Amino acid sequence: MFKSISKLLMIVPVLIAPLFCSCNDDNETIIPEGAFTVFATLERLDNTGATFTTQELDDSDLVTYTTTQELKEKYYTVGNRYVIVFSNQSGKRFQSGEITLYMAYSVFNGKAESHSAADCETAFKDPINLSMIYRTGKWLNIEATAPVGVQPKTFTVYVDQATINNEIPEAYIAFKTDNISGPERTFFGSFDLSPVWNLNTCRGLRIHYYTKGVETVEVINKTDLPIKPEL
Repeated sequence: MFKSISKLLMIVPVLIAPLFCSCNDDNETIIPEGAFTVFATLERLDNTGATFTTQELDDSDLVTYTTTQELKEKYYTVGNRYVIVFSNQSGKRFQSGEITLYMAYSVFNGKAESHSAADCETAFKDPINLSMIYRTGKWLNIEATAPVGVQPKTFTVYVDQATINNEIPEAYIAFKTDNISGPERTFFGSFDLSPVWNLNTCRGLRIHYYTKGVETVEVINKTDLPIKPEL
């Protein structure tokens, strides 16, 4: 899954919200072969550098990256998710410690929202292809392509409020384009599932989305099982 992210970030424009930026805005950033790419949360940002955290998959251990490189506060927000490109001395992607940070791309952030069944059904009917969807901790990470002009009007996770107290609530990848005839663009999102995931009644989520015009349903569980299509 991570190889896919790395390739896309190197060769195609990435649609982001609200801006596209690197950790070095004044010079061209050269990314070496073998650099790693992950979704990560910005935990600290000050004049001494920054700290990011990530997880490999599901409920794996938290990994902490630190860098002494300065990130401009006007571009970055503590608590937000980013796709970061980096290298480290260990040569291992999920190894805590000091990193050399090459890029930090903004992605769509947000929290799972409770909506009516009718709103959920309507919200995921615009054409969108999900090439990657997986959970790390409370985060649902997504890579998608869709026809978009500037940026989507909506891109988040809706939960059917009638099912929110079920063991497996129904969730939908809500997407509304700003231009149905726009060019196909690649973009990323990382959404906080905790409003439903942290409920005592919740044992997982059944996630609905469209890929190549076909509705797909996948289930993520609290039992650390990988995402598998529902038969």
